[in-house]
Formats: sequence, structure tokens, C-alpha cells
Amino acid sequence: MLDFDHVCRRSAPSVVAMIYPFTGDHQQKFYWGHEEILIPCYKNMADCMKRHSNADVLINFASLRSAYESTIETMKYPQVNKREKIGILMWIFFAIDSNDCHYCGRYSRTINTKNDTSSQAE
Repeated sequence: MLDFDHVCRRSAPSVVAMIYPFTGDHQQKFYWGHEEILIPCYKNMADCMKRHSNADVLINFASLRSAYESTIETMKYPQVNKREKIGILMWIFFAIDSNDCHYCGRYSRTINTKNDTSSQAE
């Protein structure tokens, strides 16, 4: 992702943080072109969402065992699942159960219906 950003000549990386639940909060070193940059890594989603409330795209690289749970958790945060501004949640994994995919889709539509105030005005 960072390499793509750099090749596209973005002025700043599009990655603002990472969730890594196996260690405490820390900074991880990555390359931005030929320079090294530090990206914050958080132990839990709540801290990350609180500190980066302007982030509205989340890419989930979770493994098969945790992809479903982490996706459901992510959809509970308003900056990712909202109508007034584009909120995107992207899954990147292989072999997730199709029932889990269908449930996550239904859950997302339920949240969006509850958050849709324009239909309630009529």
C-alpha cells in the first residue's frame, strides 16, 4: 500500500494506523520511497478509531479465524459505517465462510438503515 502511494506520488501515505492485537501500542517502521516512516500500531480497535477519527477507509487483512469478528467489530464505528460520507470496509482474505459474508452484508445494511435519517423525514 505504501509503495503504491509513493509510486502515485501522493504527498503523504494513505495508511494512518494499524491494528495488531498481539502486542501493546507501538510505532512500526516502514519505507516511504527511500525514507523510513513510523506508523502507529494499536492493540485494540477502539483506541485506533478514537485517535484517528478522520480515517474513513479500513482494509481488513485479518486471518480466516478472526476476519468475521473483526469485521463485525469494525462496522460498529461510525466513521467506517455511515451514509453522509463514504465509509469503506474492505476485506482481503481467502476462504471465509459464505454464511459469514452474507451475515456481514445483512448486518451492514441494518446499521445503514438505522443511520439513514433521510428516509425518516418523509
